[in-house]
Amino acid sequence: MPRIRVHALRYLVATLMIASRVPLGVVFKPMRHSAPSVTVNIYGHLARHTAHEAVEAMAATLNAAEQARAT
Repeated sequence: MPRIRVHALRYLVATLMIASRVPLGVVFKPMRHSAPSVTVNIYGHLARHTAHEAVEAMAATLNAAEQARAT
């Protein structure tokens, strides 16, 4: 196996968890960060799917509300 630095391994683990849609509030614990905000500051750019999902959820909620109002 190739040699890998500890921080590279940590980054790999965090990346795999985030790609698997593990919430950042869970990812921070095995990373041993003091708070989820530390994890977000370091790995937040990897969680773009979360922002897209939030926008899609808000759009669905607004569409449902608009449809309910129209009937």
